[in-house]
Amino acid sequence: MKKTQEIIGLPVFSVLDGKKIGQVKDLVINPEEGKVDFILVSNRNWYDGARVLGYKSVMGIGEHAVTTESENLLTTINETANANKLLERHIELKGNRVLTETFAN
Repeated sequence: MKKTQEIIGLPVFSVLDGKKIGQVKDLVINPEEGKVDFILVSNRNWYDGARVLGYKSVMGIGEHAVTTESENLLTTINETANANKLLERHIELKGNRVLTETFAN
């Protein structure tokens, strides 16, 4: 498990394109389910606004980067009603641990 501070700020890479598509700005938690639902991703073009990546679309979270299959999996906050509702609640994760590995049976 990684602390949220270890994830926030990491670059996000598209495995399909092999390029950096943004940087982790924050984690969006669903407190009712006790899990991270989205990663808030910003890019250098501040005027484009932040986008969200569904946590299920994250392929891996390593020491130096977060990976996902494609930049096409990013959506704007306004396009993702559930992410927008969770962000409006201002739920903080700072200092808590987040599960970053999935184990298959």
